[in-house]
Amino acid sequence: MHVLSRLADLGGSARFSELGAQRSQLARLEREGRLNREGTGLYSLPGAPRDLLAAARLAGVVSCVSALRADGVDVPGDASIIHCSVPRHRGTARIPGAGLVRHHEDVGLADRPRTAASRWAAARAVQCLPLEPAVAALDAVAGRFDKADVDDVLGIVSARSPRRAALLLDLVDPACRSWIETSVRLALRRHGLRVRAGLTIAGVGEVDLLVEGVLIMEIDGFAYHSGRGEYRRDRRRDVAGLARGFPTVRLAYEDATQPALVVASALGALDAVGWKPLATARSVPSSEATAAARVRRRALIAWQDDPRGIGRAVGGDSLTAVSGW
Repeated sequence: MHVLSRLADLGGSARFSELGAQRSQLARLEREGRLNREGTGLYSLPGAPRDLLAAARLAGVVSCVSALRADGVDVPGDASIIHCSVPRHRGTARIPGAGLVRHHEDVGLADRPRTAASRWAAARAVQCLPLEPAVAALDAVAGRFDKADVDDVLGIVSARSPRRAALLLDLVDPACRSWIETSVRLALRRHGLRVRAGLTIAGVGEVDLLVEGVLIMEIDGFAYHSGRGEYRRDRRRDVAGLARGFPTVRLAYEDATQPALVVASALGALDAVGWKPLATARSVPSSEATAAARVRRRALIAWQDDPRGIGRAVGGDSLTAVSGW
């Protein structure tokens, strides 16, 4: 049926003016339980997504953190709160209810109905969130985007808030694979430690974080590290890292959420080795020892300045990193 197909094409929710149907036809479908009347002039299919229903109610689009989550990005915060964007010229007579945030802005659209495109959603999210979750969100989307997309996001932010864009540029690292890795990385950086995410050490593999080019830090969530095979693999990686001069500190997920404990763990391990790399075992091939030395040097270079990264965004050096965060 045309009406139901039209509703499905619009994401499961629509206003009367979008459907091109007679009210009598809609009333009959409602009586048959094939659609719901959600309020004056608003209709939905049974089971329609909450975020798209909220966007239709506002005659806007799902945006900000809600659009990122719909795209599969792991964003910290309360996922039950829906963020929508409406055009700048739209008035404020209709105030959103509890659990709904409205942004006044013009955005590009995604392929998903009533949803802001990822770069626009990311730009709004990193302004809407507190700084640390904002960095975590940008880390997550930067890891999925190419350089041009990251440039676009920071360019949009810079036009609205140059200081915010400069902070984000200084703090982002797309090699972080989860918001908890970002949280640990930022805790270490606040203490003045140099830390890189996602570097690969020959003979060991990719590590969560490398601190001061000396210390491997791994964050072990129970879901991915509780099996016998994972337990054995992790210990073998620790032994391989130590043979190449890299001691390892493993943090349980719960401990990784405590910044003071994170910093104390890193400082204790660094103090124990004198803040210097350990000697490489004689059994390690010379090619791997040489590769390990290169990784140490990369670990001491900020991601933004690493020629092997995706580079600085927002016009190269036009933004200066802002301290004091």
